[in-house]
Amino acid sequence: MGKIIALSGIDGSGKSTAGIFIKEYITNEKLKSPRYIITFNHFILKQILKLPIIKKITERKRSDVFDKNKNNKKKKLSILNRILLFFWRYLVYFDILIYVLYTKWFSKHIYIYDRYIHDFYVSFCLMGCKLPVYKWMVKIFPKPHIHFYFYAETEDLFFRINDSHSLTREDLENAKILFNNLFDNNSSIKRVNTSILNTGEVHKFLKKTLNQKKGDKQCL
Repeated sequence: MGKIIALSGIDGSGKSTAGIFIKEYITNEKLKSPRYIITFNHFILKQILKLPIIKKITERKRSDVFDKNKNNKKKKLSILNRILLFFWRYLVYFDILIYVLYTKWFSKHIYIYDRYIHDFYVSFCLMGCKLPVYKWMVKIFPKPHIHFYFYAETEDLFFRINDSHSLTREDLENAKILFNNLFDNNSSIKRVNTSILNTGEVHKFLKKTLNQKKGDKQCL
């Protein structure tokens, strides 16, 4: 039975950097070879459904939603793109679900998931989608073995991603609220504030968590 380490968090919070560290740590200290999964690559959709337009769809929805006009307001989604997003979010859900079930049921490896289903829920919410059913689907999604949530102060996030992303401070603040709503009252989520902790302290916390025991069994 495979084990999943999920990394969630807002863009610029440090989750991908932490994922690389976790992979190297497990490889060197645990003498195991974890698989690193970047979920927004949509492996199942590409391989099984053979959708060559996935990249175009992703680029289109990002530009339509996050590009700003002269008044610094988000563009309104066209009817076509609204329909596209409606189906797209469910395709993404089942794409990740299939991979997670394979990991849990048929694999014996450790998998590091860079972004989990919660991250896609937050992204779709920022696009203006109303997702009460999808939120329920996220809540019943298979739980990872370890789930890290990376976050930081809004100004720190904006400074880190300003040159590479088109998210505004308002987007980042709303994303934090959405993540908090998802993870509130969930003691199993390992929260990492990268505004407070420096790189060494983050690594120390990650190692401590990875070495914890559940009952008499080692976590990994």
